[in-house]
Amino acid sequence: MNKADLKIDELHTLARKLIKANEPQHFITDELCKQGISQDYATTIIDNVLNDNRDRNDFWKLLVMGCFFIISGIAISYVSYSAASKSSMGSYFIFWGLVVTGVIMIFRAFALYRKYFYFKSSTISFVLTGTFVPAIFTIPSNLICPTPCA
Repeated sequence: MNKADLKIDELHTLARKLIKANEPQHFITDELCKQGISQDYATTIIDNVLNDNRDRNDFWKLLVMGCFFIISGIAISYVSYSAASKSSMGSYFIFWGLVVTGVIMIFRAFALYRKYFYFKSSTISFVLTGTFVPAIFTIPSNLICPTPCA
C-alpha cells in the first residue's frame, strides 16, 4: 500500500473506533478534521464506515434467514411427505418456494460479502478536484497509479 492508502485506512480505523465508542457525529468529524482533512471528507468517511457496518450486519442477517428458509422448506416438505406416505391420500406438497427464496438470500448475502471484503481491500478512495468520489465510484489503485505515487 502506498502512503495515501495508509492514511485513508488510518482515518477509517479512527472513525470506526469512535463510532464503536458511541461518540456523537460532530465529535467524530472534529477528530477527523484534526488529522488534516476537510469537514466534507470527514463526513464522507463517517458515512462509509456506517455503510460498511450496515453491510456487515445485512450479510449475517441474509445468511441466517436464507439458511432458515432452506431448512424450513426441506423440513415442511419432509413432514408433508411423511404424512402422505402414512395415510391413504398419497399426495404431498414440496415447498420449493421456501428453498429457492433461501438460496437467493444466501446469494445476496455473499454478494454483500464480496463487495465488502474484495472491493474494499483493492480500491482506494481519492479526491478529484477537491470533491470526494463516493465508494461506489472508486477505482482500483493500480489503475490510478501503476507506478509508485510520489
